[in-house]
Amino acid sequence: MKVAGVKVGSALNRQLWSRGGKHPPSRIKVKSIVEEGNAWVELVDVPFELKKAEEKKSLKEKLFEKKEEKKEQEKVETAEARKELEKERDIEAKKEHVGHERIPEKELKEEEKTKLKTEKIVKEHGKKGASSPKP
Repeated sequence: MKVAGVKVGSALNRQLWSRGGKHPPSRIKVKSIVEEGNAWVELVDVPFELKKAEEKKSLKEKLFEKKEEKKEQEKVETAEARKELEKERDIEAKKEHVGHERIPEKELKEEEKTKLKTEKIVKEHGKKGASSPKP
């Protein structure tokens, strides 16, 4: 069979170039498919990945798709904004019902610890916690 061109698969190409251009492998088992005057060649163990030409869309179709995407995005954004507002209102309502807030004891202890850390005296040489400067 005569074909206009031969397309080499990516795995076969990697195998061919694995030892460099000067020392190619002596034998490689391949399989081939002939489509539209071109032969596609790939390693025996690897499935074929034929690239099909995508249909070209007209300018009107592209613009129409963009408009639809914008509309869908706006719908999603408005829905998210509504959910956030509802959450904020729920939180505010819960705070109003609770009255004044009490700080748990654990948080008080942590605040005291941080105060102690910040109140450490810095010596003359500028290092925290050092006993005395070296002579």
